[in-house]
Amino acid sequence: MNLFVLVSTGYIGSNLISRLTGEKGISRVVALARNQEKAGELAERIEFFDKLEFAYGDFRHYNFDFGNSDAVIDLASAHNPYWGEQNPG
Repeated sequence: MNLFVLVSTGYIGSNLISRLTGEKGISRVVALARNQEKAGELAERIEFFDKLEFAYGDFRHYNFDFGNSDAVIDLASAHNPYWGEQNPG
């Protein structure tokens, strides 16, 4: 299974990435990160690094190609409660 994880470098995301890359049924995890330094720190802590890839950007500003992902795990949240109303579609 191939997974795409939005917002991967926070506390929950980094722990989830660590767990997912250790699962036998998961062959690839693409982790979306805004900050390359935090992504590097995360990569250093991952035991099964060969399963991990990074995509860089902000989920609010791009249309991402999820490629061959079987599932997308969205841990993102907008800090502005009106963001959806201000940015429809």
